Amino acid sequence: MRHMVLEWILDAEARTTYVNKKMAEMLGYSREEIIGKSVRDFTDEKDKAVFEMNMKRRRQGINESYEFKLLRKDGLPLWVLVNSKSLFDKYGKLIGSMSMLTDITGRKEAETKLKETLDNLEKLVKERTIELEKAYKSLKESEKGLAEAQKNGSYRELGMECCNW
Repeated sequence: MRHMVLEWILDAEARTTYVNKKMAEMLGYSREEIIGKSVRDFTDEKDKAVFEMNMKRRRQGINESYEFKLLRKDGLPLWVLVNSKSLFDKYGKLIGSMSMLTDITGRKEAETKLKETLDNLEKLVKERTIELEKAYKSLKESEKGLAEAQKNGSYRELGMECCNW
């Protein structure tokens, strides 16, 4: 599978100064609709806080890779693996950040389905274990009753009392 190169460049205030055509297409926007906007405009409330934390790390010069959920124009999630690098001028002042992104939406969907399958399997195992424990207990009670009946019945048939030889 060939991975597309998705690029996103932000200024020091986290406004988009450049986004390549493929990145814009993946989000369902034109490049012109994205330029000047923040990544915050393409996330939900929870991920806005994650984005702010990541921008704080860029200001500290921390370059990193992380998974991030963007929201497409149609409201569907676009999961990406982000490789971010801080950009500084010759005086050490942050002028922005550059990110290369990889679409991992398919992988995240597969992970979700796998987790749902495992959760369902665990539930079924627990239910079956309870059923088996009940069946085992019932079998043991039946065994005990059968043993008692055999013991009592065999002595009566012989006309003897237990232990009176």
